[in-house]
Amino acid sequence: MVSRGGGGRSKPVWAERIGKKYQWIGLYRLASRLHDNVNREKRSSFDPALRRTPLILEEERKLDPTLSYTVIAERKDSKCWWLRGKVDLPATKNLDFATWVAKRDDLPSLESLLEPTIHAGQRWTVLTAFPKWSEYRPNMEYNTPYRDTWMHLRGFLVPKTRFSKTIKALNGRNYFNGWLPEGGKWLYAFAGEYPWATACNTEPDWYLGANPKVRDSNLILIHASNQMVIEWEYDATLPSSAYLQVPTKKFFGPRDLWWNGTDGFATPNGKTVFFDPQFRLGKPVALVADIDDLLVRLEKIGCRLVWTLLGEKWVLGGKDHDTPRTIYSQLAWLTDTGAVTVGERRFFEDYNQDQGLAKAE
Repeated sequence: MVSRGGGGRSKPVWAERIGKKYQWIGLYRLASRLHDNVNREKRSSFDPALRRTPLILEEERKLDPTLSYTVIAERKDSKCWWLRGKVDLPATKNLDFATWVAKRDDLPSLESLLEPTIHAGQRWTVLTAFPKWSEYRPNMEYNTPYRDTWMHLRGFLVPKTRFSKTIKALNGRNYFNGWLPEGGKWLYAFAGEYPWATACNTEPDWYLGANPKVRDSNLILIHASNQMVIEWEYDATLPSSAYLQVPTKKFFGPRDLWWNGTDGFATPNGKTVFFDPQFRLGKPVALVADIDDLLVRLEKIGCRLVWTLLGEKWVLGGKDHDTPRTIYSQLAWLTDTGAVTVGERRFFEDYNQDQGLAKAE
């Protein structure tokens, strides 16, 4: 076939039909017979023990029937109701790079980012978000320096019994360099299967990135969100790849959350209480939660909620690799009454300064 039709994807119709239909049918039939008659072997000695029997050809599940995905333009700051606060780069365009990087009052406050927003009769708060503001444009001349700033806002669930200890250990620290836990990523599961189906429970969650242990400590922080990887390579009807933000499995403890068919999870009465706006409203990506449901849910699962904010202001694109930059971190936590308490925002001279948990006094 290669000698007659050539390599790659642009083959004659007869070759496309053989390769995309009959060979796949043969592969699926072969996989089914092997599954019924041969014990599956580990791919390597490093693979963990499986929690469930894997699906047949899990890696070849291509069309997600639970998700409808269309590209929606990114919302402007003024229209992004779920993420308040912005960096107004045009307002500081006359500042030199060093002065702009050193400026601190042009960054959104953590209080504004976490302030509940009333929308469609519900009060929403952000659990996870990754806002970014940049002067970069696709038509910029090569080696043109430009200002860029980003934030990573991450929520964490903390067992009630460890809440005070966690606040003392995290407050004022530098969260850079990935020493805090992150969420897991599921590549071969459909959005509507999360978190109950076999595809979401074959391997242990820690193997997919959802390890709640803080590095070099016994502290437990459960990342408030996980990601469903929606890969266009597996579904040519998709316009691009995407990462759907979903609530961490701990939130499903009361067993009353189900996929809403679009972009999030609803209670049995049909009320959506967690969702990722990018699929209905456009980017920026986030996971937002109904705060009234959230407070009740946290009580049921015996957890408290904290947020970490990590950000950076820097200059990119120029020839000089020693351009000015600064990083900063901040902590916030949710009280039992729904109020948000915010710690001091600290700026650091380099990435390694004050990393890790604060030492106990």
